[in-house]
Formats: sequence, structure tokens, C-alpha cells
Amino acid sequence: MGQTTSTPAGLHIPAEWDLHQSTFMSWPTGWGVLNPKVQGDIARVAKTISQFEPVHMLTPPNQ
Repeated sequence: MGQTTSTPAGLHIPAEWDLHQSTFMSWPTGWGVLNPKVQGDIARVAKTISQFEPVHMLTPPNQ
């Protein structure tokens, strides 16, 4: 464990278990009739994570 990936362009992609300062998530918008359920699930995941570290939620401009 502890391995990271580096791309030829120099982009560093840390392993998900590496130390980090916050989490970035994307707000679901394209799930059709399931969208309210999926949004509720994502909100609960974000709320849980936020007990341990900051969460940044990426959303479309109209959300």
C-alpha cells in the first residue's frame, strides 16, 4: 500500500487512502426518476464524510 500513480504529464494521482485535506464530490443531476433518491444518498455520504474532513460539492451552476 501507499503506492501512487504519476502520469507522463506529471499529474499526481494519490491512492485513496493517502493523507489528504478534503474530499471533492459531484452532485448527481442526470439520474432521471432516481435522481431524488441518489441525491439523498450522496447528501448522506457527504454529511458522514464531513464529520471527519471538509467536503467540496461540485454542482452545475443552476443547482
